[in-house]
Amino acid sequence: MKNFDLEKQMKSLRVPEREEEYWETFSKNVMRSAQRRAAEQPARNAFVPRFAWSFGLATACLFAGFFLTKAGLPQKFSHTIAHRTVQIRHDMTQIHAGLNRLMQDEHGLHRLVEDQL
Repeated sequence: MKNFDLEKQMKSLRVPEREEEYWETFSKNVMRSAQRRAAEQPARNAFVPRFAWSFGLATACLFAGFFLTKAGLPQKFSHTIAHRTVQIRHDMTQIHAGLNRLMQDEHGLHRLVEDQL
């Protein structure tokens, strides 16, 4: 809806029948109710809850790190990673050693036919 249409509709509306006293005190009543609502909602300090959550999260992370270290999980993980690294290197050397048994022609890669002893 455009401004022109909105203004046209607003001008076509009838003002409700009210006493003159109502219209004189209308703005004061609106301001009074707005101030009452503002007074009912106390301003909260957002710093304290944010600080409490941050402190709690940091404490939980420290405890988790402490207990994981005591359980020996970092050593187990590092041993597993080292073992997997050795396996991957071994597999890569086997693949490299097997590459010389492949040949390529117009139909793609094929294994070389080798005489078995």
